[in-house]
Amino acid sequence: MIAKERVIEVGNRFGFEIVRICSADPFTDYEQIVKQRVRMGFYPEELVSHEKVLKNVETYADPSNSLSEAKSIISMAFCYSTSEPTDLTKKGEPHGVLARAYQRDVYGEMFRRREKFAEFLRKKGIKVAGKSRVPHKMAAVRAGVGWQGKNSLIVTERFGSWITLNSLVIGAEFEPDTPSTMNCGPCQACQRACPTSAIQAPGVINVNKCIDYLTCKTGSIPLELRKSMGNRLISCDRCQEACPYNKPVKPAIKKIPQLNPEFRYSPALIPLLDISEESFRRHYLDCDFIDPRKEYLQRNVIVSLGNVGDPVAVPVLEKVLRNAEPLIIEHAKWALGKLKEK
Repeated sequence: MIAKERVIEVGNRFGFEIVRICSADPFTDYEQIVKQRVRMGFYPEELVSHEKVLKNVETYADPSNSLSEAKSIISMAFCYSTSEPTDLTKKGEPHGVLARAYQRDVYGEMFRRREKFAEFLRKKGIKVAGKSRVPHKMAAVRAGVGWQGKNSLIVTERFGSWITLNSLVIGAEFEPDTPSTMNCGPCQACQRACPTSAIQAPGVINVNKCIDYLTCKTGSIPLELRKSMGNRLISCDRCQEACPYNKPVKPAIKKIPQLNPEFRYSPALIPLLDISEESFRRHYLDCDFIDPRKEYLQRNVIVSLGNVGDPVAVPVLEKVLRNAEPLIIEHAKWALGKLKEK
C-alpha cells in the first residue's frame, strides 16, 4: 500500500496546494441542512431543478453512493490567486468584471490535474470513484483543509478562500487528518461587504440575492438588485476581496492557462452587445449560465453599462431599443434611465 505521505506529496505535485484526508463516513447533516434551506426559499427554484447536487441531496450525503467500497476521502484545494487588476474601465471605455476564478481556465485545469492524480492512485492499486459526489465543503472541513467562513466559502490559513475544492472518494483507508480549529472569530468583513446583503447569517447564503447567481440566472434581474451588481458580468468576488485572510495571499505559482483576454479578463462592454452566438459559445460556455444563451450575457452587459454611468453608452443603448428582444429592451430602458439620472 502506498504511504499517506506519498499520496499527499503527489497531490501537491499535481498542483493541489493542500491535500488532506478524512473518513468516508456519511455527512449526516448535509441532507437536513440543504432541504431546510430549500424550504426557507434560500435556493431559487430554477437552481434546485438545475443543479444535480440539489436534486439528489441523498446521493451526495453518503460517499458510498460514489464508491461502494469507500473508505477515505482525499480533499484538495487548488489555489488560483492572481495579483492582476480586475477592472480596466476608463472614461469613454466601460469594461466589465469577471470573478477571478473565471478569468483563467481555473476549473478546466483543476479537473485535468484531478484526473491525473486519480489515475496515479489507480495505477497504485487504489480504487477511485469515477465521480466523487460528496459535499466538497463539508469534506474540506472534516479533513482540516480549512474552516467554513461566514460567506460560506472554505477559508485556509495560507491561501485564504482563493481556492477551488475537489474530492476523491477512494477505497483505501488512511489515517484521517485533524479538522482545523480556526474560525473567523468576530470578523464580519464579508457580511458588510456583500453588495446585495445575501449573507443571511454566518455560513448561510440567500442565493436569490447572491450576484454569483444573478449573473447566471434566466429571465430578468430583479429591479431592486440591479444597482448593486455594479459592472460584474460573471459572478462576484466582493466578499473574498474584503476577507482579511485573502489580502496577504500571494499569486499562485503554477501555470493556469489564460483564456482570450478580450472576453475573459475585463472585457469592453459595448462590443459585447454585438457578440454572435458562435462567439458566445466559444468564449463563455463554461461560465455556469443556467441556460447558456448570449442574451443573458448581454443582459448583464446592459446592467453594467447602466451602473458604470458613462454617457458613451447612451446612443448604443438607444439603438438596442430599436431591434432587440423584450428581455434586452427591458434592461436597456432601465440602464438608460440610470444614465440620464447622472
